[in-house]
Amino acid sequence: MPAASTPITPAPRLPRVLGRDALPEGVCLRLEVPADLAWFDGHFPGAPILPGVAQVGWAVTFAREHFGLGGDPKIIDRVKFLHTARPGSQLELELVRKGGQIVWQLHEAATLLSRGRLEFDAA
Repeated sequence: MPAASTPITPAPRLPRVLGRDALPEGVCLRLEVPADLAWFDGHFPGAPILPGVAQVGWAVTFAREHFGLGGDPKIIDRVKFLHTARPGSQLELELVRKGGQIVWQLHEAATLLSRGRLEFDAA
């Protein structure tokens, strides 16, 4: 009789949400970046950093959740990556709705790590 195999649990892709604070037109999420995120696999061995695509993906995912948006954004622009985030970082993701656009900023303490703008189709 073959041995039972243990199911493999994929590494997480999202940060841990530690808290949410309401903003006048949005939300500020307090996040913790676990060391076991899939994004760190190979990016870069010995000195892992959070890829920019993960930061944009988090902005999209949490904007959908908070603002009740569906689908993918039709425009992602004004994206700037200014500083890196590492495993164990405590971050804040601000999402602010300005008309049909979502403006996001990712901070670690007073340091702006990245920012950008998302535009979804009108619901």
